[in-house]
Amino acid sequence: RHFSQPEPRKSIEDLPGARSPSNSNSISKLRRFTATAFSLIAVIGIIQLVCISRIYSSNDAIPVTSRQWALVIMACNRPWYLNPVISSISTLPLLSTVDVYIAQDGDDPHVAAIARKNRKWISHIQFPRPTGHNKGSTVNLAHHYKATLDTLFFKRHYSHVIVLEDDLVVSHDFLAYFNHFAGLLDLDPKVMCISAYNDMGLRRFAADSSHVFRTDFFPGLGWMLKRSLWEELSPIWPDDHFDWWLRMSCISRHRHCLAPEMSRTRHIGKIGVNSNKEEYHEGKMDLAIDPRSSVFDDSFYLDTDIPEFPPVKSLIRHSYERRLVERVQNALKILLIDDKLLSELMTAPMNRRLSPRPSYLIVFKSPEEFALVNQTLNFTSVVEHRSFYRGILEVRLPFNNGHLFLADANRCVFLDPKDRTVLPPLVGVVSEAGASCDDACSAVNLICSPSRFADVADSSYMESFFPCERNAWTIESSPCNPRYHHWWINQSDATTSGLRAGT
Repeated sequence: RHFSQPEPRKSIEDLPGARSPSNSNSISKLRRFTATAFSLIAVIGIIQLVCISRIYSSNDAIPVTSRQWALVIMACNRPWYLNPVISSISTLPLLSTVDVYIAQDGDDPHVAAIARKNRKWISHIQFPRPTGHNKGSTVNLAHHYKATLDTLFFKRHYSHVIVLEDDLVVSHDFLAYFNHFAGLLDLDPKVMCISAYNDMGLRRFAADSSHVFRTDFFPGLGWMLKRSLWEELSPIWPDDHFDWWLRMSCISRHRHCLAPEMSRTRHIGKIGVNSNKEEYHEGKMDLAIDPRSSVFDDSFYLDTDIPEFPPVKSLIRHSYERRLVERVQNALKILLIDDKLLSELMTAPMNRRLSPRPSYLIVFKSPEEFALVNQTLNFTSVVEHRSFYRGILEVRLPFNNGHLFLADANRCVFLDPKDRTVLPPLVGVVSEAGASCDDACSAVNLICSPSRFADVADSSYMESFFPCERNAWTIESSPCNPRYHHWWINQSDATTSGLRAGT
C-alpha cells in the first residue's frame, strides 16, 4: 500500500491573509480575551470552593455520606398508623441520601402489603415470630429492636441508623436536623444519641425551632445512634424494657443525648405498647408545633425553610457547659414563696413587676419543693422528671422568649456555690426484702432519709452492693426506680430464693 505523509497542521498565522496588520490586531485581541475569560472562570471556581468550605465551617454541618445511613420504621401490626408516617417521610429533603426500611415484627399481612406498595423506595425486612410465641409486648419490642439493629449494623454495615416507630410522623426538616448534628457523635464521646423528640416540648414551653439542648434522659421517639454504640450494647441488650434499661447509669455511663426544643416527631398512636388514650391527650397532643407548619389528620409538616441550627462545636460538653454556667448565674433568682410571681411567669404577658432579664432561676431543695413548682407551672406527670441535664431543666418562657431554669440544689453543678446544698455522705443499708427504711436504718443507728431515695435508686450506686449481671436489672412498679433481682436455686432443697436491694 501507498502511505502518504500527512500535511502539517496549519496555525492561524499560516492562513492566507492572516499576517496582515488588521488581522494581527484581531488575533491579539482574541488571545487576550480568551486568556481573560479562562482567568475569570478559574477565579469563580476558587470562590465557589471557598464559599462551600465556609458554609460547612460556619455551621459545622457534616454532609451526609450517601447510603451510609439507614432510616428504619419499626412496625408490627398497626397499618393505620404506618401510612401517614410513610407519607411524612416521602417528601423529606435529603431523602435520597439514606436507605429507608420497614422492619416488621411478625407477619401482619396489611403491614406487609404497605411495604410491597412502597418497594420502589423502601426495603422490607421481616422477622417472623416462632409458633406459640407469647412473651408480652415489651419483650417482643426489645427482641425486635435487637434483631433489626443487628441486621442493619452488622449485616448491612451502616455507620448510622435513625430509628423511627410506626406511629411517629416527622417534620419537613427531620433529616436535615440529623444531618447537621450527627457530627457531635464523633466530636463528643459523652454524647450517645441524637433524638428528634423533646418530652418538655409542650406549647407553653417551646418556641424556637433552631434551639437544641443536652439531656441525661434518653428521649427515644425518633433517634440516631452509631455503629460503635451498638457494638457496645448488642451483646448485653436486655430481654425487656430496653428504653428504661438505656436510662440506667450503669448502661449510659453518664452519657447524654441531644434533643430539640421543638420536637421533629409527633406521636399519632393513641394505643400502643407504652401509651394509652389518656396519656395521649394529656401530653402528646399538647406538643409544640413550629408556627410555619400546617396541621392536619394528627400530622405535622414543616413546609418552609430549614432553620439555621447552631454550630455543632458549641454543643460539645466543655463549650456547652461554659455557656450554661454563664446563663444560669446571670439569671434572676425567684424564691419559691413568691408563688404569684411564679405563676405570672407562665401565664401573664410582659409585666412591669418582672425583671427585663431574659432568664429566671428557681432552685428547689427537696421533692416537696419540686412538687410545688410542678403544680404551679402545670407540668404533666409524664414529663416531670425528664429533660434534666446534670441537675437542671431549661424551659422557654412564653412572655419574653427567655428561659426559666429549674435547678436541683442537691445535684446541679452549674449553680453558684452559695445556692448549692452540701449533702452528708450517703450510707446505703441492705435489708431483708419487705423491711421499711426506718427499721433498716435504725438497726444500724442511722436515720432514714427519704429525700435521698433518688440517689439510692441508681444502678451505679446499687452496683457497689450487688454484682450487675446481664439482665439482672429489671423495672418493677415504677420505671423510674431500678430494682435489682438475682434469683438462684438452692442446691440443697431446690427451692427458689430471692435477694432484693431496696431503700
